[in-house]
Amino acid sequence: MERKKIIYENAEFFGEVDENDIPNGFGMMFYSDNSYYEGNFEMGKKNGGGEMHFFDKSSYDGQWSNDKPSGAGVYTNANGDV
Repeated sequence: MERKKIIYENAEFFGEVDENDIPNGFGMMFYSDNSYYEGNFEMGKKNGGGEMHFFDKSSYDGQWSNDKPSGAGVYTNANGDV
């Protein structure tokens, strides 16, 4: 797979893309609200293992399916509480 930078209206992606420049594989998505996701993508959506860092400094590290947390994972509050 090829690695690319793709700029969207409200986000920027850096990572592996398929032949149609859709995020597919490992990458990072930086959102305009200062949150970001680092992990696996499938057909442009968060799928598999990854960590989302939210704008309020909280985070979720775990499994994703179809852009949503799914299965095992750990949510950490902005103050560090799990």
